[in-house]
Amino acid sequence: MAQPARRSTAMLLATVVAATAGVASDSYAQSALPAGTPGRFTMHPTDGGVLRLDTQTGVISMCRQASGSWACTMMPDDRAAVTDEIERLKAENAELKTAVKRLEEMNGVPPDPSTKRQSGIQLPTEEEVDKALSYVERMLKKFKDKIKELEGPEGKKGTQL
Repeated sequence: MAQPARRSTAMLLATVVAATAGVASDSYAQSALPAGTPGRFTMHPTDGGVLRLDTQTGVISMCRQASGSWACTMMPDDRAAVTDEIERLKAENAELKTAVKRLEEMNGVPPDPSTKRQSGIQLPTEEEVDKALSYVERMLKKFKDKIKELEGPEGKKGTQL
């Protein structure tokens, strides 16, 4: 009587294992990439082995067969230097934009070019030009009168010593 109980327990256990294996294989099949979809790595044959590109991280490795097994070593990467240079250029660009904005504000240039306001350098009006010319004219007349006064009544040039 003990043996039929063992058999039924073994059968139950086998059924559970088979069902679990079926579910696991179904979930694995669903997580696999569809046909024609590129994977994470792409391989490119070379004279010394195979170049492996990790399409998610961009890391390139050289894979070679040695002693019957394959080993991949990462290729030197200038990414850190390029990233540092990009960050330096971004900071410099921000500084230059700040300097340009400050200079535009000093010169009265509007921040938005679509505004109709003119730049900080304004040309004088006709009235202001006439006023300035009139002032220069009066100044020259006074200067001319002073020269005549220094020449004296006889029309002599200069003063006697």
